[in-house]
Amino acid sequence: IAESLKVNTSLTYLDLRGNKIGENGANAIAESLKVNTSLTSLYLRYNNIGDNGANAIAKSLKVNTSLTILKLENNNIGENGANAIAESLKVNTSLTYLDLYSNEIGNYGAIAIAESLKVNTSLTDLNLRGNHIGASHLKPIEEIIRRNASLRDSAFQAARKRDLQLLELLDQGVSLYSQGSTNNTFLHLATSYGNIALVRALLERSKNPAFKKLLNDKNQTALDLAKEGGHHEIATLLDEDEDSN
Repeated sequence: IAESLKVNTSLTYLDLRGNKIGENGANAIAESLKVNTSLTSLYLRYNNIGDNGANAIAKSLKVNTSLTILKLENNNIGENGANAIAESLKVNTSLTYLDLYSNEIGNYGAIAIAESLKVNTSLTDLNLRGNHIGASHLKPIEEIIRRNASLRDSAFQAARKRDLQLLELLDQGVSLYSQGSTNNTFLHLATSYGNIALVRALLERSKNPAFKKLLNDKNQTALDLAKEGGHHEIATLLDEDEDSN
């Protein structure tokens, strides 16, 4: 599976929960994530990857620019694994949802994650329940996540108003890969409104093919919306941009 991910350019969702892949399997998946540009959702819960596996995944997050959802529940990840993940969050700008439920992160692991979130503004959903973390350590993390979510919500409001303030909020760290309540991205919204200037600006910010392949709740890409809405110039732009990658 890991080897195939290195060359696959179409798979966006992979669920490997409960397969006992262990740290060796996690290492293999992590290596593929360093070069894969299509996968946006990865579920690795109940795989006993431990700190070593978490460390490998964390290293891949420093270079991967397509993954937006990562689920690592029940994987025996301790403080060392949490520290590695925290370091990756300082540089990763695509991940918006991280689930670390029921691991062994503890207070010190939580402190490391809190420090990383002082510079990370793209993560808007983080589950740390069941990790033996005291309330005093969880509170600052929850406050930062709320701040990030507020920035994301403001960005979606700007997108719906066809307001170029969206670009300013992206400059502040809101993830380009953020998805709203119906899983529409900023590119979906700009396309549906026929805002070609904003579409161009968004495409210039991401040369990763995964950005254009993100699906909303109706399994539509931005290109699908352009064709559906009769926005021919935008459809041509998205087609040309796709061909150039």
